[in-house]
Amino acid sequence: MTPTVNGVRTLVYIMSLGHSGSTVFSLMLGNHPRLVGLGEVYHLVPRGSPWLDRTGDVTCTCGQKMDACLFWGPTCEMLRESPEVAPERRYAMLLERFWEFHGDGVMPVDASKTLMPLRLLEQIPDLRIEVLLLYRDVRGWTVSHRDLRRRADEYYLRDLLRHQGPRGIWSYPKRMTVPLFLRWYLGNRAFEKHLSKNSYRFLGVGYEELCLYPRPVMIKICEHLDIEFGESMLSPVDTGSHAILGNRMRVQSSKRSSLMYDHRWFYRNEWILPAALLPGVMRYNADRVYQLTGEVWKR
Repeated sequence: MTPTVNGVRTLVYIMSLGHSGSTVFSLMLGNHPRLVGLGEVYHLVPRGSPWLDRTGDVTCTCGQKMDACLFWGPTCEMLRESPEVAPERRYAMLLERFWEFHGDGVMPVDASKTLMPLRLLEQIPDLRIEVLLLYRDVRGWTVSHRDLRRRADEYYLRDLLRHQGPRGIWSYPKRMTVPLFLRWYLGNRAFEKHLSKNSYRFLGVGYEELCLYPRPVMIKICEHLDIEFGESMLSPVDTGSHAILGNRMRVQSSKRSSLMYDHRWFYRNEWILPAALLPGVMRYNADRVYQLTGEVWKR
């Protein structure tokens, strides 16, 4: 496969649940000369997107604010001048601008993650979509989400009642570990169902394996995309991406200096009860997240 075949251009779409490592994954891919990470593109596509009014505040991974970025500055201005155009057409305009800027031989990496952006991309004619489905270990994902709610002051019932009033009573169970395990499982299964139904030749990637064994994971991805593997892909440092609106680490040089694994769940125990109660989820977790681990240890 080449980025353009018979006039059909190729886009790489990272699909995952939130807080699954899509930002660092996108930056690593962006170190390949034929891949450029764009971050969470979808936020700019809807009519009246508030992000188009905040481009002076958002930093691109090139180091410039979006307004000053050679790619995003003109692209955002183009979108602002087309407020009534349908979202799928705005997506197509953004991608057309990408290929004008980078050339047909380069594939954009869209880390918009969810099904809604993918459904819009599917409406763009002559676009080939290669999906990389990123799974994070359900234990690490659950701990990360609980800490996220704690930082947002939405962890304890009293906090929810203060912010949401009586509705906080209904929101509180969603913060518990068993519902989070089920949310992780059902969310990933929904992704797989859509991809299978639409005959995608997608590749599953485990976030843990990406961090533990970056070389075999990246080699596998390059084989899937039919591009040559490069050593630069083993780190998010010096990415050639123009990534926006993802995890804040994308513009923090200290956190991009090396590939770091979020191992908080190693020393936490809130995942133990749902893991015991939901063995089916744990089997699914082992199958999807750790596809290469057994082979690595056989060598």
